[in-house]
Amino acid sequence: MSAIDQAFIRAYGADEPTPEACVSMPREYASTTAGRRSPAPHFRTIAAPGVAAAGTSARPDAFAGERRPLSAFAKSGSTVEARFKPALEVDQFQWSAACNDLVHRQGNRLQPALEALIAADDAGRSLFGIGAPAAGVGCTMVLACFARLLAGAGKSVAIVDGNFASPGLAAQLGVVVETGWEDVLAGNEPLAESVVYSIGDRIALLPLVAGGDAAAAKLDAIHASVTAGVLRYHYDIVLFDLGCVADPRQGPIARRIVAQCRLDGVVLAAGSAPAAGVYQQRLMQSAPELAAICMGVVEIQSHAA
Repeated sequence: MSAIDQAFIRAYGADEPTPEACVSMPREYASTTAGRRSPAPHFRTIAAPGVAAAGTSARPDAFAGERRPLSAFAKSGSTVEARFKPALEVDQFQWSAACNDLVHRQGNRLQPALEALIAADDAGRSLFGIGAPAAGVGCTMVLACFARLLAGAGKSVAIVDGNFASPGLAAQLGVVVETGWEDVLAGNEPLAESVVYSIGDRIALLPLVAGGDAAAAKLDAIHASVTAGVLRYHYDIVLFDLGCVADPRQGPIARRIVAQCRLDGVVLAAGSAPAAGVYQQRLMQSAPELAAICMGVVEIQSHAA
């Protein structure tokens, strides 16, 4: 285990802020868009009872204060390297045609959501989940669009594949990996050895190789908090792909990620305004901890060519 990981284990053994907001959205949109125009996204802010709207804080003191250097958590007499450098680099990720179209032609439609994320980061909240009420809505595509737009706005960005039930973010981006987050959670690899950095995109990726229930069970270990702590410290904004949060298998895993990694917000991706409203009501009943920190809904509407 690297010195930087050890420092974060000590850091996360101390006091930690509780999560304020969480961001989630649906995934695997690209495979459902053949023969159709690019979807038109729309963002609606949601403020749950007792929770501030996106870009504000219900408890302003929860994320107050500066980021402390890693050396503050090191053992006496030792120093911890504050520089985090992914061991793997690629020239550029391979983005889907739908993602390219959204970013270049319809990025303005995602601007309200983008501004909400930037405002949250400026307020000290930087870990967000993107999830969906159903498979195939576009969770992973929206996450990819957010990452590229945030990087274009000058933010340092990391994306994490948290879809243990159906991993594949690395493959969708054209990256072949042999180690992933499951190896970090098991304590077999330092985090830096599993992160892939795209030089051209200026985005870091923490992939999953195989995922599965056994790997997800390790989210309860200290290494999940270490992952979040290291990424929070070194990147302005970190986006977790939570997959389908209503799925019987992935849903509990997504909630475990939110709790163990102390996500600050969740964004939902839905197919239409009525579906988004219905899902928000269901989420309040099935997963109130996610609904309470929901920042808003990105509505993806596809139109026939």
